[in-house]
Amino acid sequence: MIKVITERKDNIPETNNSVVAIGNFDGVHLGHQSLIKLIIDRARTTKKKSGIFTFEPHPREFFKTSKEPFKIMTKYARREKLNHLGLDFVIELPFDRNIAAMQPKEFIEEVLHKEFGIKHIIIGRDFRFGKGRMGDSDALKALASPLGITVEILNIRKKDGLDISSTNIRKLIQSGNIQRASSLLGSHHSVRGVVEKGDQRGRDLNFPTANIKFGECIIPSFGVYASRVRILDQTMENNHYGATSIGTRPTFGSNQPNLEVHLFEFNENIYGASIEVELLCYMRPELSFENTNELIEQMEKDCFEIKNFLSSKESYHL
Repeated sequence: MIKVITERKDNIPETNNSVVAIGNFDGVHLGHQSLIKLIIDRARTTKKKSGIFTFEPHPREFFKTSKEPFKIMTKYARREKLNHLGLDFVIELPFDRNIAAMQPKEFIEEVLHKEFGIKHIIIGRDFRFGKGRMGDSDALKALASPLGITVEILNIRKKDGLDISSTNIRKLIQSGNIQRASSLLGSHHSVRGVVEKGDQRGRDLNFPTANIKFGECIIPSFGVYASRVRILDQTMENNHYGATSIGTRPTFGSNQPNLEVHLFEFNENIYGASIEVELLCYMRPELSFENTNELIEQMEKDCFEIKNFLSSKESYHL
């Protein structure tokens, strides 16, 4: 498992003389993955350790610039994804008042150089740091050079004419363009949570569902999705498919956004289990129905269309 460092202190052996990428790495999208591959290559060539340097909480959370959840993934999901990429460590520096108030020069000298002993840094062209985000990629390169720290600056990658960025991916998720968001992520966007016991309306309608609440992560566009579900508590490989509804259940007057997934050919009790719901395709927007018979008719139609979609793996293969 990847080494996670969350404390500041001088001369940390795991990071001394290392190669790192700095950023928030929300989603660990294709742009991040290219950057990470490069730092691993640089580290192997120079016989150094490789890692990423990020902040927890996200600066937007600290400054409360966003009232709505905006993160693409939790820090735990991020660690899991980073672990599969072959890095030696991840620095999750606590973002607090002291860090927020640091001038760019102080951050480089005290944190990057003195405390973590970093020797080579790779960043994106849009990188910002220091108090009020006053430092940019060119400033980092200029200020780091006298300390013997080399800096590489990469241009932002594009795919199909769109910048691969966490900001663009968030917009795609919120607009229902989940397949394009997933193409930029390099994996299907997913929602994780613990299955809670709901009001069991789905069971009464002969469409039992597993319900999870949204936490700190972004809420996708309301509607119905084709989905694949993994039960995280099970050690064996498990993939279950189903119909996922995200929204406020207007037919029943509920107004709290939640996710409920009806799994096909599945009748196990998974209350209390942690699950991951991959959103494969946005099928339709959320609707309100006059009565439960209309709702049941639409749910049957949704399941039929989703099964047709799932019958061809090419339709959702990344």
